[in-house]
Amino acid sequence: MEVRVPGADMNPYFALSAIFALGLRGIEKELALPGPPVSQLKPEDRRTGKVQMLPQSLEAATERMMRPDSVAREI
Repeated sequence: MEVRVPGADMNPYFALSAIFALGLRGIEKELALPGPPVSQLKPEDRRTGKVQMLPQSLEAATERMMRPDSVAREI
């Protein structure tokens, strides 16, 4: 599980509820972990696509979230 610190303007209750909702989603759908722990990753894992990287811009993040199959839209 990766938890990033939200901005200071984020409601902490919304942030925690999203984290818990995503955890429950994974349990209910019996999803496997997509990769090894971050501590075991190698620098080349990012380049080879072994690890799915987060979008680097607000525009890219918005496009990913607006897809019909987006987990963010489901939660």
